Amino acid sequence: MRHTTSATLAGHDPAGLLDFFAAELADHGLPFEQAQPGRYQSVMPAGALYLLREQGALRLTLQAGGLAQLHGLRDLVIEHLAEYSADLAAGLVWSDLAGAGAAPPNFRLMRALSVTRPSPIYLRVRLAGEDLHSFDADEMHFRLLLPPAGRPAQWPVLSANGQTLWPKGDAALHRPAYTIRHIDAKAGWLEFDLFRHAGGRATAWAEALRPGDAVGVIGPGGGGFPCAPWLLMAGDETALPAIARIAERLPAQTRGHVIVELGDAAGRQPLAAPAGMRVEWRIRRGHSALFAAAQAVAVPDTGRYVWFAGEKAQAQQARSWFRESRGLTADESYISGYWKAR
Repeated sequence: MRHTTSATLAGHDPAGLLDFFAAELADHGLPFEQAQPGRYQSVMPAGALYLLREQGALRLTLQAGGLAQLHGLRDLVIEHLAEYSADLAAGLVWSDLAGAGAAPPNFRLMRALSVTRPSPIYLRVRLAGEDLHSFDADEMHFRLLLPPAGRPAQWPVLSANGQTLWPKGDAALHRPAYTIRHIDAKAGWLEFDLFRHAGGRATAWAEALRPGDAVGVIGPGGGGFPCAPWLLMAGDETALPAIARIAERLPAQTRGHVIVELGDAAGRQPLAAPAGMRVEWRIRRGHSALFAAAQAVAVPDTGRYVWFAGEKAQAQQARSWFRESRGLTADESYISGYWKAR
């Protein structure tokens, strides 16, 4: 079932708005095309955006496979529209708008079940919740909502224009993103792996977590599961849970190369990759060489996909190099900075 919401963008030059949407989508490597005279669209993995030119205005329609995904897409649109005109973004009226102050459709309050150690450098957290079927679909990430230590949680609510309002100041939530590592929607639980590192706020939270504790979650969202005859996956400790989840879901005939760079060999774990994929474990010696290792892999000209995640600067290098030197399109790659070096 597809979920849809619409709003009218009035009081601004439609041509200028169309140019704005085209530029914003291009900056993120997303498509934007004229489907028919006066009709424009951007069809993305997470959903679709449609623009219909009317008399002196644009009719904006968003579509996604679930209410959570639809709301996530709406949040992004409002956030970017505010850069064009804060008044326009604030005055949006959506066809499906819930009342101001309601919980966002992609928010849920879950309950901690257990914290275990699948390896010396990871913690595995299991959470229980209701109606988790949307978390077992095409998107594999979500965000934890962690309140400041020692303070009661204040959860997000909807504003009058349908945007998520986040607690601010001393009540601001830490919102790290994680990959769903295992899930049993029927039984009502999901698990995620958290890389343990000294001083990490999420690490401290997980180590103090007790069964029954309430846990706020926003999702699902983020990148989906790549599928191509040939696949390169490269990532560090922060990306290993996603690489492992993707690898075990790949068709048996998939070929390609997996590169995992770790600072500690103790972080190695079994990867259920297809037999036609070479799995390469690399131990970091000082500076990361993840981009250089990915750069050295021979990528075919067709039937290919490159998945790269790690430190932000290296991800930016990888994005530019693979697109400029290998001609990869947005549909042939997912390249993301999971963290930023100080």
